[in-house]
Amino acid sequence: MFKPGDLVRHKSKPEWGVGRITGETGEGKVLIKFSSRSGDVLLTAEGAATHLVADTGVVGTPMSPQVVRHVAPVRRTPCVTCSADIRAVVTSPDGRWRSCVACSARNGRQHVFLPFPDAFDVIDPPLGEDEVSDDPKYGWCRACRAATRVFGHKNCNELMRVTA
Repeated sequence: MFKPGDLVRHKSKPEWGVGRITGETGEGKVLIKFSSRSGDVLLTAEGAATHLVADTGVVGTPMSPQVVRHVAPVRRTPCVTCSADIRAVVTSPDGRWRSCVACSARNGRQHVFLPFPDAFDVIDPPLGEDEVSDDPKYGWCRACRAATRVFGHKNCNELMRVTA
């Protein structure tokens, strides 16, 4: 429905202003940068269809695209093992391990997993699948939140390898 570059508005969050679709993930999710909100919003295709409306761009209306500042495309770094963005929270197939966003970003090549839920303070998505948390450290393990060293981790290639 929406493609990168489209101007949109969030139906229930008019204070966010005009947004621009800046990317899509392989799972069909869309990434949006709003002019009056810090951070990006990631919505599923269903969430985008439900919560977003196309910006008409009619000059002289509050929905005019002139209020949109230039938004650079967000660069996503795929994990070399599972191809998901390394900044995404990923859970192992058995549910016993979860990736830490900060540890994975530091690694730069693949997800870094820690025991779940033991190594995490925040364990459930705060707003559900369609919304993004206002917590700037959501998805961070307890050690990263406390700025200490991480022990007992496993990399994505150890947990997510496909056995033939």
